[in-house]
Amino acid sequence: MRYAQLALLTLTLVVGIAIGLLIPYTGITVAPAQTITITVTTTPTIPLTKPTYEVITLSDKAGRVMEFSTVPSRVVSLAPSITETMFMLGLGEFIIGVDDISYNNDFMNISISLKSRRVVNVGGYWWPAIDTEKILSLNPDLVLADKGAHIKLLDFFNEYGIKVFYLNGGSAGNLSEVVEDVELISKIFRVDDRGREVSYLISGSMELLKASIEARGLVGISIAIVVSIDSMGIWVAGRGTFIDDLINGIGLKNSIPQSGWLALSQEDLAGLRPEVIVVFSMGISEEELKNVLETTGIYSIGSHVIILSSHETDSLARPSPRIVEGAWILIEKIYEAARR
Repeated sequence: MRYAQLALLTLTLVVGIAIGLLIPYTGITVAPAQTITITVTTTPTIPLTKPTYEVITLSDKAGRVMEFSTVPSRVVSLAPSITETMFMLGLGEFIIGVDDISYNNDFMNISISLKSRRVVNVGGYWWPAIDTEKILSLNPDLVLADKGAHIKLLDFFNEYGIKVFYLNGGSAGNLSEVVEDVELISKIFRVDDRGREVSYLISGSMELLKASIEARGLVGISIAIVVSIDSMGIWVAGRGTFIDDLINGIGLKNSIPQSGWLALSQEDLAGLRPEVIVVFSMGISEEELKNVLETTGIYSIGSHVIILSSHETDSLARPSPRIVEGAWILIEKIYEAARR
């Protein structure tokens, strides 16, 4: 099965789940949910010679104008959100190098596919951890990079004549920028129809998820998303972030009034009185995380506290088409908490 078909099937399944959230309110009885496992088998279809297309001109997110007359066939992706978008568009077979997070990504069996084709792990995701020598050795005809995490590598790419196209990637600030990445990548690889399909599925799914929020009586519930905890405080997603746009887009309310990613004290967070606090996994076990939350005083705030697993965290935190899955997980978790 082609990656494009798998990508659309993945999103379609999530849309089906969203519709399922509405069914209990119609009086219809539904069967218990089933786990569906998809196995990806890859057969590279890269042609021996590149066909020539009409030249297209695109502006990347670093403000540079670039021309494309052929479809890139040796691609290095430096961000997990970009890698996921490539796979959702059926373009995984063109990737020859990826960042460390992408290399170990279980979504859509990406890791299995990459390792089976001996795709090279070039390190990262942040630019200081990228192994530029590995990128040079791969001789890519295109590097897809994050406008925030990798902009400092631009001089290196220019020095060695490596073609790099900057996308929003993990630095996306809203859902529109996720869709923009889908459209830009689909244009580069001449799969505009697939790009439109994935973009429509993202926007359509968000409308269904918003409807499920309304059906469950969760509209306007205030939540705080805790992404990390360190010596500086409790790091949360404020206004103007990708997560803030997602929360508001599906009908919830971000309880953090400040802009950007910021560290709050326990007292500051308690003063905002979020009804629900959603905590990212932070790369440690749930038991360890519970101890951190206890020590930090999160539990004493009096809000419902939801701890996400590593997979759930990736789905919600990563600005790619996968966010449809993340939004559904968030709704389910909040609904379960509200019923307690």
